[in-house]
Amino acid sequence: MEALPQTHTSNAQPALQIEDDKPTTVDVRPRATASEYTPEQRERSQSSSVLTTPAAKTPTPQTEQTPQPRHEASESPGTPSRCRGTPRKLLTPSQVDAKIADILNKPLTKAKLNVAEELGNNYIFEVVPKSDPSKRIVKIGVTKGSEQDRLKRIKSVCQHVLVEDQQDDPEHVPVPFYFKVEKLIHAELYNFLYVFDCHCGDGSRSHGEYFDVDRATAQEIAQRWRRFCRLRPYGADGRLTPFWDYRLRNRNRRVPFESEESIYDHDKRRQRWERFANPWRIEMVVYDVVTLLVKIWRWKWQVATIMQSFYIAFLLIIVRTTLTTSKSPSTPGISKTQPTKPSATPCKHQRRRTMAELVQNMPEPLREQITAPTGGGGASCKPSCYGYLMRLPAACKVDHDHTRCVCQRAGDADSVRRYREAASVTDEGERRGAARDPRAGS
Repeated sequence: MEALPQTHTSNAQPALQIEDDKPTTVDVRPRATASEYTPEQRERSQSSSVLTTPAAKTPTPQTEQTPQPRHEASESPGTPSRCRGTPRKLLTPSQVDAKIADILNKPLTKAKLNVAEELGNNYIFEVVPKSDPSKRIVKIGVTKGSEQDRLKRIKSVCQHVLVEDQQDDPEHVPVPFYFKVEKLIHAELYNFLYVFDCHCGDGSRSHGEYFDVDRATAQEIAQRWRRFCRLRPYGADGRLTPFWDYRLRNRNRRVPFESEESIYDHDKRRQRWERFANPWRIEMVVYDVVTLLVKIWRWKWQVATIMQSFYIAFLLIIVRTTLTTSKSPSTPGISKTQPTKPSATPCKHQRRRTMAELVQNMPEPLREQITAPTGGGGASCKPSCYGYLMRLPAACKVDHDHTRCVCQRAGDADSVRRYREAASVTDEGERRGAARDPRAGS
Protein backbone atom coordinates (compact mmCIF):
# COMPACT_ATOMS: atom_id res chain seq x y z
CA MET A 1 0.00 0.00 0.00
CA GLU A 2 1.54 3.29 -1.02
CA ALA A 3 2.07 5.74 1.82
CA LEU A 4 1.30 9.40 1.54
CA PRO A 5 4.29 11.76 1.56
CA GLN A 6 4.86 13.86 4.64
CA THR A 7 4.11 17.55 4.49
CA HIS A 8 5.22 20.12 7.05
CA THR A 9 2.53 22.70 6.68
CA SER A 10 0.85 24.46 9.55
CA ASN A 11 -2.71 23.86 8.35
CA ALA A 12 -2.81 20.17 7.43
CA GLN A 13 -1.40 17.05 9.00
CA PRO A 14 -0.13 14.06 7.04
CA ALA A 15 -2.03 10.81 7.04
CA LEU A 16 -1.00 8.20 9.57
CA GLN A 17 -0.81 4.69 8.19
CA ILE A 18 -1.67 2.06 10.76
CA GLU A 19 0.09 -1.19 10.14
CA ASP A 20 -1.57 -4.44 10.99
CA ASP A 21 -2.79 -7.54 9.25
CA LYS A 22 -4.91 -5.17 7.16
CA PRO A 23 -3.13 -1.81 7.10
CA THR A 24 -5.35 1.24 7.08
CA THR A 25 -4.69 4.92 6.71
CA VAL A 26 -6.18 7.78 8.64
CA ASP A 27 -6.73 10.57 6.14
CA VAL A 28 -6.81 14.21 7.11
CA ARG A 29 -9.45 16.29 5.41
CA PRO A 30 -7.72 18.73 2.98
CA ARG A 31 -8.34 22.40 2.95
CA ALA A 32 -11.12 23.70 0.73
CA THR A 33 -10.14 25.09 -2.65
CA ALA A 34 -10.91 28.60 -3.83
CA SER A 35 -13.84 27.38 -5.93
CA GLU A 36 -15.55 26.09 -2.80
CA TYR A 37 -15.50 29.46 -1.07
CA THR A 38 -18.39 31.88 -1.23
CA PRO A 39 -17.81 35.21 -3.09
CA GLU A 40 -17.46 37.08 0.21
CA GLN A 41 -14.91 34.59 1.54
CA ARG A 42 -12.95 34.68 -1.74
CA GLU A 43 -12.86 38.50 -1.71
CA ARG A 44 -11.75 38.53 1.92
CA SER A 45 -8.99 36.02 1.29
CA GLN A 46 -7.70 37.95 -1.76
CA SER A 47 -7.63 41.24 0.17
CA SER A 48 -5.79 39.63 3.06
CA SER A 49 -3.22 38.09 0.70
CA VAL A 50 -2.56 41.48 -0.91
CA LEU A 51 -2.04 43.16 2.42
CA THR A 52 0.25 40.50 3.79
CA THR A 53 2.41 40.02 0.67
CA PRO A 54 5.61 42.10 0.89
CA ALA A 55 6.60 44.22 -2.08
CA ALA A 56 10.18 43.08 -2.04
CA LYS A 57 12.33 40.82 0.01
CA THR A 58 14.48 42.71 2.42
CA PRO A 59 17.70 40.91 3.27
CA THR A 60 18.08 40.39 6.99
CA PRO A 61 21.28 39.65 8.78
CA GLN A 62 21.73 35.99 9.53
CA THR A 63 21.77 35.34 13.24
CA GLU A 64 22.84 32.22 15.01
CA GLN A 65 19.82 30.14 15.97
CA THR A 66 19.86 28.36 19.28
CA PRO A 67 18.82 24.73 19.06
CA GLN A 68 15.46 23.94 20.64
CA PRO A 69 15.58 21.53 23.55
CA ARG A 70 14.31 18.05 22.73
CA HIS A 71 11.14 16.97 24.52
CA GLU A 72 12.42 13.83 26.14
CA ALA A 73 10.33 11.21 27.90
CA SER A 74 12.32 11.71 31.07
CA GLU A 75 10.69 15.10 31.69
CA SER A 76 7.45 13.44 32.73
CA PRO A 77 6.82 9.77 33.50
CA GLY A 78 5.31 8.10 30.49
CA THR A 79 5.58 11.20 28.28
CA PRO A 80 5.89 10.09 24.63
CA SER A 81 8.81 11.25 22.54
CA ARG A 82 8.24 13.88 19.85
CA CYS A 83 11.67 13.87 18.26
CA ARG A 84 10.57 12.48 14.91
CA GLY A 85 7.46 12.50 12.77
CA THR A 86 4.72 15.09 12.66
CA PRO A 87 3.61 16.58 15.98
CA ARG A 88 0.07 15.78 17.01
CA LYS A 89 -2.30 17.73 19.15
CA LEU A 90 -2.63 16.08 22.53
CA LEU A 91 -6.07 15.45 23.97
CA THR A 92 -7.33 16.46 27.37
CA PRO A 93 -8.58 13.76 29.78
CA SER A 94 -12.20 14.59 28.90
CA GLN A 95 -11.44 14.30 25.19
CA VAL A 96 -9.77 10.92 25.67
CA ASP A 97 -12.81 9.68 27.59
CA ALA A 98 -15.11 10.96 24.86
CA LYS A 99 -13.00 9.16 22.25
CA ILE A 100 -13.30 5.88 24.15
CA ALA A 101 -17.06 6.37 24.58
CA ASP A 102 -17.49 6.99 20.84
CA ILE A 103 -15.72 3.73 20.03
CA LEU A 104 -17.88 1.84 22.53
CA ASN A 105 -21.09 3.37 21.21
CA LYS A 106 -20.26 2.87 17.54
CA PRO A 107 -22.38 0.00 16.12
CA LEU A 108 -20.69 -2.94 14.48
CA THR A 109 -20.79 -3.07 10.72
CA LYS A 110 -22.32 -6.03 8.93
CA ALA A 111 -18.88 -7.37 8.10
CA LYS A 112 -17.77 -7.15 11.72
CA LEU A 113 -21.07 -8.60 12.90
CA ASN A 114 -20.59 -11.66 10.70
CA VAL A 115 -17.22 -12.39 12.31
CA ALA A 116 -18.31 -11.44 15.83
CA GLU A 117 -18.23 -15.07 16.95
CA GLU A 118 -14.68 -15.53 15.69
CA LEU A 119 -11.86 -15.22 18.19
CA GLY A 120 -8.72 -13.18 17.72
CA ASN A 121 -5.54 -12.32 19.60
CA ASN A 122 -4.54 -8.89 20.86
CA TYR A 123 -0.77 -9.06 21.08
CA ILE A 124 1.66 -6.78 22.91
CA PHE A 125 5.24 -6.78 21.61
CA GLU A 126 8.08 -4.98 23.33
CA VAL A 127 10.19 -3.33 20.63
CA VAL A 128 13.57 -1.62 20.45
CA PRO A 129 13.38 0.50 17.27
CA LYS A 130 16.34 0.85 14.96
CA SER A 131 15.95 4.62 14.90
CA ASP A 132 16.54 4.83 18.67
CA PRO A 133 18.23 1.70 20.09
CA SER A 134 18.16 3.15 23.61
CA LYS A 135 14.35 3.31 23.60
CA ARG A 136 11.95 0.52 24.57
CA ILE A 137 8.38 0.87 23.34
CA VAL A 138 5.42 -1.47 22.93
CA LYS A 139 3.48 -2.42 19.82
CA ILE A 140 -0.19 -3.26 20.37
CA GLY A 141 -2.00 -4.91 17.50
CA VAL A 142 -4.34 -7.71 16.55
CA THR A 143 -4.06 -10.86 14.47
CA LYS A 144 -6.17 -13.92 13.77
CA GLY A 145 -3.16 -16.07 12.91
CA SER A 146 -0.05 -17.09 14.78
CA GLU A 147 1.55 -14.41 16.91
CA GLN A 148 5.01 -15.79 16.33
CA ASP A 149 4.59 -15.43 12.57
CA ARG A 150 3.43 -11.87 13.10
CA LEU A 151 6.42 -11.16 15.35
CA LYS A 152 8.92 -12.48 12.80
CA ARG A 153 7.31 -10.45 10.04
CA ILE A 154 7.46 -7.22 12.06
CA LYS A 155 11.10 -7.78 12.96
CA SER A 156 12.14 -8.49 9.40
CA VAL A 157 10.07 -5.83 7.62
CA CYS A 158 10.48 -2.97 10.09
CA GLN A 159 14.12 -3.91 10.88
CA HIS A 160 13.76 -3.43 14.62
CA VAL A 161 16.69 -4.17 16.86
CA LEU A 162 14.58 -6.33 19.18
CA VAL A 163 11.00 -7.62 19.25
CA GLU A 164 9.87 -9.62 22.29
CA ASP A 165 6.59 -11.45 22.81
CA GLN A 166 4.46 -11.24 25.96
CA GLN A 167 5.12 -14.31 28.04
CA ASP A 168 3.88 -13.28 31.49
CA ASP A 169 0.26 -12.36 30.70
CA PRO A 170 -2.11 -14.94 32.27
CA GLU A 171 -5.16 -13.46 30.51
CA HIS A 172 -3.66 -13.55 27.05
CA VAL A 173 -6.34 -15.69 25.40
CA PRO A 174 -8.35 -15.27 22.20
CA VAL A 175 -11.47 -13.16 22.75
CA PRO A 176 -14.52 -12.11 20.71
CA PHE A 177 -14.74 -8.55 19.39
CA TYR A 178 -10.94 -8.43 19.33
CA PHE A 179 -11.05 -5.56 16.84
CA LYS A 180 -12.93 -3.47 19.42
CA VAL A 181 -10.30 -4.30 22.02
CA GLU A 182 -7.56 -2.94 19.77
CA LYS A 183 -9.39 0.32 19.09
CA LEU A 184 -10.17 0.85 22.77
CA ILE A 185 -6.54 0.31 23.78
CA HIS A 186 -5.29 2.72 21.12
CA ALA A 187 -7.83 5.35 22.17
CA GLU A 188 -6.87 5.14 25.84
CA LEU A 189 -3.16 5.44 25.01
CA TYR A 190 -3.66 8.17 22.40
CA ASN A 191 -1.43 10.68 24.19
CA PHE A 192 1.33 8.08 24.50
CA LEU A 193 1.62 7.34 20.78
CA TYR A 194 5.27 7.04 19.75
CA VAL A 195 5.86 8.64 16.35
CA PHE A 196 9.05 7.69 14.51
CA ASP A 197 10.34 7.07 11.02
CA CYS A 198 10.09 3.37 10.29
CA HIS A 199 12.54 1.66 7.96
CA CYS A 200 9.92 -0.56 6.36
CA GLY A 201 9.12 0.05 2.70
CA ASP A 202 10.47 3.37 1.46
CA GLY A 203 10.98 4.68 4.99
CA SER A 204 8.05 7.13 4.90
CA ARG A 205 5.46 5.04 6.68
CA SER A 206 4.10 6.22 10.03
CA HIS A 207 2.74 3.60 12.39
CA GLY A 208 -0.12 4.01 14.81
CA GLU A 209 0.42 0.97 17.04
CA TYR A 210 3.60 1.95 18.91
CA PHE A 211 3.27 3.54 22.35
CA ASP A 212 5.79 4.91 24.79
CA VAL A 213 4.56 3.04 27.88
CA ASP A 214 5.89 0.14 29.89
CA ARG A 215 4.67 -3.38 29.30
CA ALA A 216 2.81 -3.60 32.64
CA THR A 217 0.62 -0.59 31.78
CA ALA A 218 -0.15 -1.98 28.33
CA GLN A 219 -1.06 -5.39 29.77
CA GLU A 220 -3.37 -3.85 32.38
CA ILE A 221 -5.30 -1.94 29.70
CA ALA A 222 -5.47 -4.96 27.40
CA GLN A 223 -6.73 -7.23 30.19
CA ARG A 224 -9.47 -4.78 31.14
CA TRP A 225 -10.92 -4.50 27.63
CA ARG A 226 -10.54 -8.24 27.03
CA ARG A 227 -12.66 -8.93 30.09
CA PHE A 228 -15.17 -6.38 28.85
CA CYS A 229 -15.53 -8.06 25.45
CA ARG A 230 -15.82 -11.50 27.03
CA LEU A 231 -19.07 -10.27 28.62
CA ARG A 232 -20.61 -10.01 25.11
CA PRO A 233 -21.64 -6.34 25.38
CA TYR A 234 -22.98 -6.17 21.80
CA GLY A 235 -26.26 -7.68 20.72
CA ALA A 236 -27.39 -9.30 17.51
CA ASP A 237 -28.06 -5.89 15.95
CA GLY A 238 -24.45 -4.79 16.48
CA ARG A 239 -25.31 -2.25 19.17
CA LEU A 240 -24.60 -2.20 22.86
CA THR A 241 -27.04 -4.18 24.95
CA PRO A 242 -29.49 -2.10 27.04
CA PHE A 243 -27.49 -2.63 30.23
CA TRP A 244 -24.20 -1.44 28.76
CA ASP A 245 -25.87 1.41 26.89
CA TYR A 246 -27.46 2.62 30.14
CA ARG A 247 -24.14 2.22 31.95
CA LEU A 248 -22.27 4.19 29.30
CA ARG A 249 -24.81 7.02 29.26
CA ASN A 250 -24.88 7.37 33.04
CA ARG A 251 -21.19 7.18 33.76
CA ASN A 252 -19.21 10.10 35.17
CA ARG A 253 -18.39 11.68 31.83
CA ARG A 254 -16.80 14.95 32.79
CA VAL A 255 -13.47 15.64 34.40
CA PRO A 256 -13.61 18.88 36.42
CA PHE A 257 -11.34 21.63 35.17
CA GLU A 258 -10.08 22.31 38.67
CA SER A 259 -8.86 18.74 39.06
CA GLU A 260 -5.17 18.05 39.08
CA GLU A 261 -5.40 15.36 36.40
CA SER A 262 -2.82 15.99 33.71
CA ILE A 263 -2.68 14.80 30.13
CA TYR A 264 -0.35 11.96 31.04
CA ASP A 265 -2.12 10.96 34.26
CA HIS A 266 -3.13 7.45 33.35
CA ASP A 267 -3.98 6.21 36.86
CA LYS A 268 -7.17 8.28 37.26
CA ARG A 269 -8.34 7.36 33.79
CA ARG A 270 -7.69 3.72 34.59
CA GLN A 271 -9.88 3.94 37.72
CA ARG A 272 -12.79 5.46 35.78
CA TRP A 273 -12.85 2.86 33.04
CA GLU A 274 -12.06 -0.04 35.36
CA ARG A 275 -15.22 0.82 37.25
CA PHE A 276 -17.20 0.90 34.02
CA ALA A 277 -15.88 -2.32 32.44
CA ASN A 278 -16.23 -4.51 35.55
CA PRO A 279 -19.75 -4.19 37.00
CA TRP A 280 -20.87 -6.09 40.06
CA ARG A 281 -23.43 -8.87 39.73
CA ILE A 282 -25.85 -7.01 41.99
CA GLU A 283 -25.79 -4.07 39.57
CA MET A 284 -26.97 -6.30 36.73
CA VAL A 285 -29.74 -7.77 38.90
CA VAL A 286 -30.92 -4.33 40.04
CA TYR A 287 -30.99 -3.10 36.45
CA ASP A 288 -33.10 -6.08 35.35
CA VAL A 289 -35.56 -5.56 38.22
CA VAL A 290 -35.87 -1.83 37.61
CA THR A 291 -36.35 -2.40 33.88
CA LEU A 292 -39.13 -4.91 34.58
CA LEU A 293 -40.86 -2.51 36.96
CA VAL A 294 -40.68 0.29 34.42
CA LYS A 295 -42.31 -1.95 31.81
CA ILE A 296 -45.04 -3.01 34.24
CA TRP A 297 -45.72 0.52 35.45
CA ARG A 298 -47.64 1.43 32.32
CA TRP A 299 -50.06 -1.41 33.16
CA LYS A 300 -50.15 -0.63 36.88
CA TRP A 301 -53.96 -0.48 37.17
CA GLN A 302 -54.47 -3.78 35.40
CA VAL A 303 -51.81 -5.46 37.50
CA ALA A 304 -53.28 -4.01 40.71
CA THR A 305 -56.74 -5.31 39.78
CA ILE A 306 -55.44 -8.82 39.15
CA MET A 307 -53.53 -8.87 42.44
CA GLN A 308 -56.59 -7.70 44.37
CA SER A 309 -58.68 -10.43 42.73
CA PHE A 310 -56.26 -13.11 43.89
CA TYR A 311 -56.23 -11.61 47.39
CA ILE A 312 -60.05 -11.61 47.65
CA ALA A 313 -60.23 -15.20 46.38
CA PHE A 314 -57.70 -16.26 49.00
CA LEU A 315 -59.74 -14.62 51.78
CA LEU A 316 -62.93 -16.36 50.60
CA ILE A 317 -61.21 -19.74 50.71
CA ILE A 318 -59.99 -19.10 54.25
CA VAL A 319 -63.48 -18.03 55.45
CA ARG A 320 -65.16 -21.02 53.83
CA THR A 321 -62.70 -23.45 55.39
CA THR A 322 -63.20 -21.89 58.83
CA LEU A 323 -67.01 -22.11 58.64
CA THR A 324 -66.95 -25.71 57.44
CA THR A 325 -64.67 -26.77 60.28
CA SER A 326 -66.79 -25.06 62.94
CA LYS A 327 -70.09 -26.67 61.75
CA SER A 328 -68.79 -30.22 61.43
CA PRO A 329 -69.70 -32.53 64.47
CA SER A 330 -66.82 -33.44 66.67
CA THR A 331 -65.94 -37.13 66.78
CA PRO A 332 -64.73 -38.37 70.21
CA GLY A 333 -61.23 -39.68 70.21
CA ILE A 334 -60.36 -37.92 66.94
CA SER A 335 -58.63 -34.58 66.79
CA LYS A 336 -60.34 -31.81 64.84
CA THR A 337 -57.19 -31.06 62.99
CA GLN A 338 -56.90 -34.63 61.70
CA PRO A 339 -59.27 -35.45 58.82
CA THR A 340 -61.42 -38.53 59.37
CA LYS A 341 -61.17 -41.24 56.78
CA PRO A 342 -64.44 -42.54 55.36
CA SER A 343 -65.25 -46.00 56.74
CA ALA A 344 -65.51 -48.50 53.95
CA THR A 345 -67.35 -51.80 54.54
CA PRO A 346 -64.70 -54.53 54.53
CA CYS A 347 -65.24 -57.54 52.36
CA LYS A 348 -65.46 -61.08 53.71
CA HIS A 349 -61.84 -61.90 52.98
CA GLN A 350 -60.63 -58.76 54.70
CA ARG A 351 -62.67 -59.64 57.79
CA ARG A 352 -61.24 -63.14 57.83
CA ARG A 353 -57.67 -61.90 57.58
CA THR A 354 -58.00 -59.39 60.40
CA MET A 355 -60.10 -61.24 63.01
CA ALA A 356 -57.19 -63.32 64.27
CA GLU A 357 -55.35 -60.20 65.37
CA LEU A 358 -57.59 -59.63 68.42
CA VAL A 359 -58.05 -63.27 69.39
CA GLN A 360 -54.60 -63.44 70.96
CA ASN A 361 -55.46 -60.57 73.32
CA MET A 362 -58.80 -62.02 74.50
CA PRO A 363 -59.23 -63.36 78.07
CA GLU A 364 -59.56 -67.13 78.14
CA PRO A 365 -63.00 -67.22 79.92
CA LEU A 366 -64.51 -64.82 77.41
CA ARG A 367 -62.98 -66.74 74.52
CA GLU A 368 -64.65 -69.95 75.79
CA GLN A 369 -68.02 -68.19 76.15
CA ILE A 370 -68.21 -66.74 72.66
CA THR A 371 -66.63 -69.55 70.68
CA ALA A 372 -68.25 -72.83 69.70
CA PRO A 373 -66.16 -76.00 69.98
CA THR A 374 -65.56 -77.91 66.79
CA GLY A 375 -64.36 -81.35 66.01
CA GLY A 376 -60.93 -80.09 65.17
CA GLY A 377 -60.40 -78.74 68.66
CA GLY A 378 -60.61 -75.15 67.60
CA ALA A 379 -63.32 -72.50 67.50
CA SER A 380 -65.44 -71.96 64.44
CA CYS A 381 -67.52 -68.94 63.48
CA LYS A 382 -70.76 -69.86 61.80
CA PRO A 383 -71.53 -68.09 58.51
CA SER A 384 -74.88 -66.97 59.93
CA CYS A 385 -73.19 -64.54 62.27
CA TYR A 386 -71.43 -62.48 59.55
CA GLY A 387 -74.36 -60.20 58.78
CA TYR A 388 -75.13 -59.57 62.43
CA LEU A 389 -71.55 -59.02 63.44
CA MET A 390 -71.29 -56.08 61.03
CA ARG A 391 -74.10 -54.36 62.98
CA LEU A 392 -72.47 -54.79 66.35
CA PRO A 393 -70.77 -51.78 68.03
CA ALA A 394 -67.47 -53.48 67.30
CA ALA A 395 -67.41 -56.02 64.52
CA CYS A 396 -66.15 -59.50 65.26
CA LYS A 397 -63.16 -60.72 63.36
CA VAL A 398 -62.51 -64.25 62.17
CA ASP A 399 -59.11 -65.73 61.44
CA HIS A 400 -58.18 -66.94 58.01
CA ASP A 401 -58.86 -70.63 58.78
CA HIS A 402 -62.31 -70.04 60.37
CA THR A 403 -61.08 -71.59 63.61
CA ARG A 404 -62.14 -68.86 66.03
CA CYS A 405 -64.67 -66.11 66.35
CA VAL A 406 -64.41 -63.33 68.88
CA CYS A 407 -66.07 -60.02 69.67
CA GLN A 408 -63.84 -56.96 69.70
CA ARG A 409 -65.78 -55.45 72.61
CA ALA A 410 -64.37 -57.86 75.17
CA GLY A 411 -65.95 -56.09 78.15
CA ASP A 412 -69.41 -55.70 76.63
CA ALA A 413 -71.47 -58.60 78.01
CA ASP A 414 -74.55 -57.57 76.07
CA SER A 415 -72.63 -57.79 72.83
CA VAL A 416 -71.44 -61.25 73.78
CA ARG A 417 -75.00 -62.36 74.47
CA ARG A 418 -76.28 -60.98 71.20
CA TYR A 419 -73.45 -62.64 69.38
CA ARG A 420 -74.29 -66.01 70.93
CA GLU A 421 -77.91 -65.60 69.87
CA ALA A 422 -76.96 -64.58 66.35
CA ALA A 423 -74.57 -67.47 66.04
CA SER A 424 -77.36 -70.00 66.79
CA VAL A 425 -79.65 -68.63 64.08
CA THR A 426 -79.05 -70.15 60.66
CA ASP A 427 -80.92 -70.42 57.43
CA GLU A 428 -80.75 -72.61 54.40
CA GLY A 429 -78.80 -70.17 52.22
CA GLU A 430 -76.11 -69.62 54.78
CA ARG A 431 -75.70 -73.36 55.30
CA ARG A 432 -75.15 -73.77 51.57
CA GLY A 433 -72.49 -71.07 51.70
CA ALA A 434 -70.78 -72.87 54.54
CA ALA A 435 -70.95 -76.16 52.63
CA ARG A 436 -69.26 -74.55 49.59
CA ASP A 437 -66.40 -73.33 51.79
CA PRO A 438 -64.17 -76.38 52.43
CA ARG A 439 -62.42 -74.58 55.28
CA ALA A 440 -65.64 -73.91 57.20
CA GLY A 441 -65.93 -77.45 58.58
CA SER A 442 -62.32 -77.88 59.53
